Amino acid sequence: MPVSCVIVGLIRSDDLFEQSLTVLDRLRSEGLISRIIISTWNEELRDNPSVSNLANKYKCDLVSRPDPGTGHGPGSELTSSMAPQTLGLRQALMAVDDDDMVLKIRPDVVLNEVFLKNLLISSCTGSFDTASGSPFQKKIWVPWADLIYPFLIADEVFLGRCGDLKLLATDFYLHYSAGKAVHPHAETCHILRYLAPFETGVFADFFNHWVYLQYELPVLEGGWTEYFTVKFRTPMWWVMIAKYASILCDNFIIDGGRPGDIVFYRKSGDRLNRSAPREICHFYPGTMIPFAIKANAFLENITSIRARVLILNDMEWLKNIRYGNIRADAQYDSWFLPAIAQMQGMESRGESPDLRQSIIETIRKLKGRDVDLSPLSHPDWQIHRRPLIMPTTQAPSLLSVA
Repeated sequence: MPVSCVIVGLIRSDDLFEQSLTVLDRLRSEGLISRIIISTWNEELRDNPSVSNLANKYKCDLVSRPDPGTGHGPGSELTSSMAPQTLGLRQALMAVDDDDMVLKIRPDVVLNEVFLKNLLISSCTGSFDTASGSPFQKKIWVPWADLIYPFLIADEVFLGRCGDLKLLATDFYLHYSAGKAVHPHAETCHILRYLAPFETGVFADFFNHWVYLQYELPVLEGGWTEYFTVKFRTPMWWVMIAKYASILCDNFIIDGGRPGDIVFYRKSGDRLNRSAPREICHFYPGTMIPFAIKANAFLENITSIRARVLILNDMEWLKNIRYGNIRADAQYDSWFLPAIAQMQGMESRGESPDLRQSIIETIRKLKGRDVDLSPLSHPDWQIHRRPLIMPTTQAPSLLSVA
């Protein structure tokens, strides 16, 4: 079955965007892609003639609606790109049948044609089937996922069943109110996209836990160095990682390809002051510090790639971690295997861990019972779940220019 392609995001470079459209058009001529849908805003169509020109040239469908702006929810002074990103994806998916497979891509991502062709072909095979209990009916392909920052998963390009991708385009970004020190870190909203379908059981209140761990903890004396020490010595943290590893194995296909298969251009200005992308994202094979994941290593892998442990094309290693197949690694035996058993017990009892309290207890063990934890109570570092106020919705207009 051919795959629909939806392109979401502002066009910052006509030449770069046309590189992608050329590849997509050739694969459509081979019957691997059924439609190319460009999702944009009414104002963008009015002010940027390149959108319509390229859509006409490559026989794309256009869907558009009024620009939602970058406000972070009703009454909030904070801004983010989550509203336009999410609503742009949502309006594109509305034009596709739920059971159709969809490739979502940004205009500033270029995929190698052979890599993409093989990916599209594989999406129709049993490799995308999920097990019972998954919120998805098909697995979702992503090029990378971070193991030690749960739910920090690529969203610049992914492929999955349309009905499943709609679970990544809900109003999740309106569920929380973040302090000013937390909010500038875009990863907070990025986490929510993929957390939303799994915010139960062990991860029932994970977003509060994650922000606390990721952005509050380093303000203590010792900063980021002790941040990792505290995290790795907190048993409950590994319980969450054990659950996350099982989620990645059961619900995602992670494959970043070979160097050059996926190129994501970034640093291209903001919505008002656009410029051609200046940098290439380093979250892909061949673009970051060289390090080969070792199939039977645990802590060595986790501590060797800066602060990131990116799963790029290392699903076999991830499965080894998940299923207890790491051999002769003391930290894995003493930290992770007990965490797997504890996670399974908590899941069976419907328990959600209090990671904040577990982290505080680890700090006190390391620094003494009288350690000053007052910096963690500053309101700028807090985050709260708020009652969801549903925004007024407006159906997109579909302008076929085929």
